[in-house]
Amino acid sequence: MNKTLVFLGWGVVAALGAVAVGTVALRRGEPINALWLVVAAACCYSLGYRFYSGFIAKKILALDGLRATPAERLENGRDFLVTNKWVVFGHHFAAIAGPGPLVGPVLVLSVLRIDNNLYVQIGIILLMALSAKNAILIVEMARVGRVSEGRAILEAAVDAARSRFRPIIMTSFAFILGVVPLVLASGAGASARKSIGITVFSGMIASTCLAVLFVPSLFVVVQRFEEWRARDKAPRLQPAE
Repeated sequence: MNKTLVFLGWGVVAALGAVAVGTVALRRGEPINALWLVVAAACCYSLGYRFYSGFIAKKILALDGLRATPAERLENGRDFLVTNKWVVFGHHFAAIAGPGPLVGPVLVLSVLRIDNNLYVQIGIILLMALSAKNAILIVEMARVGRVSEGRAILEAAVDAARSRFRPIIMTSFAFILGVVPLVLASGAGASARKSIGITVFSGMIASTCLAVLFVPSLFVVVQRFEEWRARDKAPRLQPAE
């Protein structure tokens, strides 16, 4: 029954994708709703992820679930550490889910009445990468303190934020000062340079101030959830009769 529902669901996705692709391909000489493009892309990517990636993994790469990974072969408790895949996902989520990348640009661009143009969007993408870098510094140190050294979750998060505070401030403000010429640009092309400069400048200030507060908090929440989930799935020993 479950396999039938799975095949039926993927059949619906394939049919919907075919209709969307056909609509985009055959519509000529008049505007088309962008939703058709989104549906066509989502269905094609989903089918490729589900079936084409499975074909590559099985027939080309010949992946073996029993083969030891580098983390298993080179485990040393620090650089290589065997963890559950969902635990690693939780740490990544804690690293990228901070509110900093959008709080600063949204407030500043709204006050200055700057349109959300292409250069603003490029600046936000750059800003997300830089903010994730700062967050990863905290999360990785907290993860080592919790998993390798066995410290309490809250203690590991606080120590990580304290030890990584100076590197984050140094690198962030060096970058902030580096984009000041874009913020103060004048002449030809000044509008584009100001858009990306103001976006990154304001976003990095907000992200730097908020990352030290919010990222450790998110790490504590996610780590507690993952450990609770692991305990809930662990087999319970039955008392001897």
